[in-house]
Amino acid sequence: MAQFHPLWVAQFHPPHYAHFNPLQVAHYGRFLQFQQLLRDYYNGRIEGVPSVNYFASKMNLTPNYLGDVLKAYTHKSALETIHEHITNSAKKLLLESDLTNAEIAFELGFDYPNYFAKFFKKKTQLTPKQFRMKQKLTNS
Repeated sequence: MAQFHPLWVAQFHPPHYAHFNPLQVAHYGRFLQFQQLLRDYYNGRIEGVPSVNYFASKMNLTPNYLGDVLKAYTHKSALETIHEHITNSAKKLLLESDLTNAEIAFELGFDYPNYFAKFFKKKTQLTPKQFRMKQKLTNS
């Protein structure tokens, strides 16, 4: 199943608190909890693309508060953070598997492959097929 891209995890998992502001230090545990919940979601039985409300509920936080916590670490909204994970997972599956675009769409929780294709193109400016082809040409 899909997992966090190693560079993404390393970027937000520094070895010490020296570069954190007080808000980041106070909420570091919540940030790590969110990361784990997102990994667990995609390592378990997937029931659609997860929402900010889903994770906020799991963490007993309001969606706005979860957004504030994530923004402190990622400088992105909660939804952008979730979408970044989905995009990185899609890229990994497109590059490292022989799954069809439809299979990848269902693997990532999309109900319809065309929604996945639109989502992926919006995030990468390439369709899944174009992304695969470009990567094959680059690696040849």
